[in-house]
Amino acid sequence: MTRFLIVSIFFLIYINKNIAQIKGNAIVQRQDRRIQKPICVKAMTNEITEEDTVKSIIGDIQYTLYPNGKIAVLEIKTNKTKTFHLKTKLIISTAYFLHYKDNLIIYYVDTDYDGGASFIECYNRKTLKMEWRNKIGGFNLKSPIVIDSITYMATIGFVGKLNLNNGKYIWKHDNLYESTKFDFFDSISIEGTNVCFTKDSTGTLYQKYGKVIVNNVTGKIKQIIKNN
Repeated sequence: MTRFLIVSIFFLIYINKNIAQIKGNAIVQRQDRRIQKPICVKAMTNEITEEDTVKSIIGDIQYTLYPNGKIAVLEIKTNKTKTFHLKTKLIISTAYFLHYKDNLIIYYVDTDYDGGASFIECYNRKTLKMEWRNKIGGFNLKSPIVIDSITYMATIGFVGKLNLNNGKYIWKHDNLYESTKFDFFDSISIEGTNVCFTKDSTGTLYQKYGKVIVNNVTGKIKQIIKNN
């Protein structure tokens, strides 16, 4: 009987310890969810000669972007190439590529050299057919970030949170330029329950530093920090 009680106690201690470890790991995983940053690719022009600025390799696929929106998709293992076009008639200056599940997510900026706009498009990687498309504010698109199925994006006077499963915004603010004069944001970060869109470059025309802090759940702006 005594031996049975001792074994039972050790068993309970072992189980409780493992449950604590599992719970601890789950908490860590929730707190330290992996932040992905799509790969930046500049359009292939005569002025750009660096190979890594015109081509993006993700896994065993190489993507090449051209100014007219054409994208060449090379399967490295088979050496087979397919092409498709982004839904634009303007000139592409910069794009960001991301593999998400079975899809290819492309964020890009197009321009007619007088103005510009940014878009996000989702393509099935096997068929190269578009699944969905949405607009991302104006120009000056900086590196978006992705956490799980959510992407956060920022352009001139615009910040937003979008669901990559359906291409729909969870929240967005697209009228920030008039009130903030933020012509772009350098970085996006998650700080607790908030999303921080930060402008920290110097030498720009208006604000040298600034930050827009948005509640990640409600989408309400909590604070706008401006420093001339």
